[in-house]
Amino acid sequence: MAELHFIPRAGAGRRLPELTVPLQNGAITACHAASEHQLELIQAIVSKEAVLNERESEIPAGKTSLMLREEGLYPKLTVKDQLTFYKRLHQSDLPVKAAAEAMQLLDCYRERIDRLSYSVQRRICASKMLFQQASVYIIEEMEQNVDTESRKIIRAQLRKLADSGSAVLLLTSVMESAVTAADTIYRLNELELKEVPIDTGDQESDDPAEEVRFSKIPAKLEDKMVLFDPPEIDYIESRDSRSYICINNEAYPCAYTLQELEEKLKSFGFFRCHRSYIVNLQKVREVITWTRNSYSLQLANKVKTEVPLSKQKLDELRAVFGL
Repeated sequence: MAELHFIPRAGAGRRLPELTVPLQNGAITACHAASEHQLELIQAIVSKEAVLNERESEIPAGKTSLMLREEGLYPKLTVKDQLTFYKRLHQSDLPVKAAAEAMQLLDCYRERIDRLSYSVQRRICASKMLFQQASVYIIEEMEQNVDTESRKIIRAQLRKLADSGSAVLLLTSVMESAVTAADTIYRLNELELKEVPIDTGDQESDDPAEEVRFSKIPAKLEDKMVLFDPPEIDYIESRDSRSYICINNEAYPCAYTLQELEEKLKSFGFFRCHRSYIVNLQKVREVITWTRNSYSLQLANKVKTEVPLSKQKLDELRAVFGL
């Protein structure tokens, strides 16, 4: 088992806390984090401020692969030439055509890179990992602006790298990518690194009450279930006859109705502020008055989300706060 350990230097202007990310050999781990936190972590890895260890020994740089969101390619080279460059750079025994086949690049094998789509170029960048034989692979925003076909291809190769015994760490700002691509998920912010519970079981309980025994609120993403702690939730919105849990400007579908969620979350400081909204009062920064009959609640998050507050609920909210 490997781990990524980061201790911020005093006075370095760092936003991240001291943290350790466990990385399981043979598995894919995702770290859900804002772009600026990903950048800080990558800078720490490059500068050796963050150290990768395995069995209490530092992993050599040559055994670590880092794939950035913006990878450099030689635009006038053909796909074959670029892959040949990777092979020679990493002194790999893997045949160039085998890498091209794995990334489904044979149909553009002799084409210049600058004539190919961004998604195909991203697959070319990802092919670098096949030549590296690393112990740990770290990938920044693997799926950003990439088409569905390329996502499937890259994911399949990452799974093969993990199955061969390597540890894979995905850095992503999109929870859906983390949930559907990884075996273990962590959420990172300026305060802490916290594991996100997921349930991949095929059997689903017919009794929703069973899922809430541990004060978790479930949301479904494809074939996986994510369990959120109530304090993490900013607000809940109902649209198109479905409830959505909203966290950090991302929305996750939930099987519960708004009324059911209101009952389950009342003891955690949630308030039904509108017929279509429930808000976490701990996240409210300001009550905004637009007109005599129009109000909204501004949240203390990065984008300063505004949630509508109905006039009928205003007096009830005042009573909650003792005003």
